Amino acid sequence: MPPIVIASKLLSYYYKDNRGPNSNGPGTCGLVLHPNGDSVWLNGRPRQVTNQVKFDGPIVGKIRELVKRQEKTVIIPFGDEEPFYLMPWWSRASANIGNNDRTWVRNDPIIDNEKYELYEKFFGPDFIILTVTLYKGRSSFPNVKTIPWNDEIYTHGPYRNLLAREILPEIPYANKKDQVVWRGGGFTHHINCGHPRLKIEEKLKPYGWANVKHNDNGWNNSGDNYLDFKDCFAYKINMIIDGVAGATSERWIFLTGSVILRVSDWESCVVQQMKPWYDYIPVKLDLSDLIENVEWIFTNPKKAEKIAQQGRQTYVKYTSRVELDKVIHKALDIKS
Repeated sequence: MPPIVIASKLLSYYYKDNRGPNSNGPGTCGLVLHPNGDSVWLNGRPRQVTNQVKFDGPIVGKIRELVKRQEKTVIIPFGDEEPFYLMPWWSRASANIGNNDRTWVRNDPIIDNEKYELYEKFFGPDFIILTVTLYKGRSSFPNVKTIPWNDEIYTHGPYRNLLAREILPEIPYANKKDQVVWRGGGFTHHINCGHPRLKIEEKLKPYGWANVKHNDNGWNNSGDNYLDFKDCFAYKINMIIDGVAGATSERWIFLTGSVILRVSDWESCVVQQMKPWYDYIPVKLDLSDLIENVEWIFTNPKKAEKIAQQGRQTYVKYTSRVELDKVIHKALDIKS
């Protein structure tokens, strides 16, 4: 079946008649790579898989090179999240389309079996879907695999151009501020949204050790609550909180040498190699154990410092080119 027909059917299934032919909904748009080297676009031709991985970048370039060494069709959809999850704000109900797709319809993502069956119908039984993050580290289907999530890190390593060692403030843990820091944005336009990014500032307002604020523009250089990421290196505790899927601050936060409080259900290929209470401290998305875990850090400084150091070591190890190439080979079922 021609890709344009497949795209049309996927769009109809997902959006009904409420979107145009170039809609970039999750899993309705992307790159299809065939073992013989041919490639076609599913629906439109978006510039990037996510804001950290481009379709013409080095990660996808490596995948194009390796596809010829295996026998399955490889699909790289547009989007941060797994294509077969219906996220909390996504629904096929036409009533949600008129609200800019942002009606909050469930508490957690659910697996979209019907959508997977469409892919299976269009592409046959032998296909692989590549994504940059997995919900709770588990794929919706066995043929959904993770790939590296950042082109710059893949090319230059964890201390890439943006984070050259000479501009990173290497502050000993004992000299850092006895505070928690976080900045992030998004989700203010969602309806009845229980996202932790919207609750975190209010949750920590009574505590003098919290420098935690919601910034509408996130880490962009604007907004009343903007804080440069390099300033976060001065704090003993940094937080990473899910966005649509994983948070983009993962690209630098484990290099801070601070304890990382991880409020997240989505795991990149690197986080999948990390262990809670060894490389980071987990926090539930409802924030019910947040205060307790922060107080543990302050009352156990030696153990906390060890977690901070171990988190950085693990991150640096698994963001090396050697390790990230292993991830790509594994995703394509190719032995290194």
